[in-house]
Amino acid sequence: MRLWFSVNVSDSRGFRRALLIPLFGALFAGSVVAPAGAAPASCENPGTAGEFAQVPAADLGFDAATLQQAVAFGTAKASTSIRILRHGCLAASNADGAADAIPFPLASSSKGVVALAVGRAITLGLLGLDDRVGEHIGGIDQEHADITVRQLLTQSSGLDFSWGADIAGYYTDAVQQTLHLPFVAEPGTKFAYGQTTVTVLTRIVQNAAGRGFQDFVQQELFGPLGIPRDHWVWVRDRSGDPIGAGGLAIRPGAMASLGQLM
Repeated sequence: MRLWFSVNVSDSRGFRRALLIPLFGALFAGSVVAPAGAAPASCENPGTAGEFAQVPAADLGFDAATLQQAVAFGTAKASTSIRILRHGCLAASNADGAADAIPFPLASSSKGVVALAVGRAITLGLLGLDDRVGEHIGGIDQEHADITVRQLLTQSSGLDFSWGADIAGYYTDAVQQTLHLPFVAEPGTKFAYGQTTVTVLTRIVQNAAGRGFQDFVQQELFGPLGIPRDHWVWVRDRSGDPIGAGGLAIRPGAMASLGQLM
């Protein structure tokens, strides 16, 4: 069983961000119960309605008191918009209108949304996992052109990673910054947690689709989930590419829709 939490939190420095957290039943030892004699309730995707139907916790296989204790714990830790969903239904929440109207920064969870966009482009036949960067971005040397989409997704491009170089890329052109980085490993052989490498994926999707990455995401990913365009923003680098590694801010309810999709 997988449960999805959509949570906004404030850290010790006052930064607020939204997180999409998968929680497995084992983490709720003692709080998940099997309804006697009936399958748990299920709900339809809310679509443009924007909110999941709320169902009594017991009908979804939860112990209601324990679930509320979990929500109270999260609230006490400065989580401002918790949603707990199972089978497409809202089991518990501390969300309010004020918090829900604000797009919260996803930070590195933005990378997962980029991966969803890549997956959608693959489903549409616009590109393939083993396509090479040079098939979609021109004007680069052969070694960098041979890096694959799969290697960018798995953070195994072989390129040198440093925070300084990655951050500098956002003040110029993150894609060009990345595609001029030196290699420190054979592509596909070593994991290294890069940042601007993810922005290369947004450029690839954009070029393969023949439309802006943000337009593609709205039309092919967010729109079908009922997420309006004014419920999210995506920060761009100086060249105009969306910052794939951490530039997305989105309303908490929209995060719940992404969790249900997954």
